Amino acid sequence: MTVPVWIPKPKPLPKIETGPRIPARILRYAGSAVSTRKFHAGPYLYPRGWFYHRWSFGERLPTAFFLSRYWIAEYGQLGLIEPPRGYVWVRVDSDAMLVNMDNGEVLRSVRDIFY
Repeated sequence: MTVPVWIPKPKPLPKIETGPRIPARILRYAGSAVSTRKFHAGPYLYPRGWFYHRWSFGERLPTAFFLSRYWIAEYGQLGLIEPPRGYVWVRVDSDAMLVNMDNGEVLRSVRDIFY
């Protein structure tokens, strides 16, 4: 005779909150690239207490890096796409980052565009 064995039902895993979803019309800008052209932009001054880091899609740039003095206004002359509403191109050392102005999330990075 077999004795029935009670096996507890596993509890469902908690839902992990990943933050607000990026709309598809914005997500098409996402990614990273290495620039085939180089532009002279003069020396880069890091915000106080910071040093070089290769920022990439999804990372959050600290507020000190996307102040208006780091914005790239002439993105068209550099071959960069027009930023969608709420985003701005920012220079971080030799790289250009497309950054969400509200939370600093990097949407696109173009590496080695400046020298």
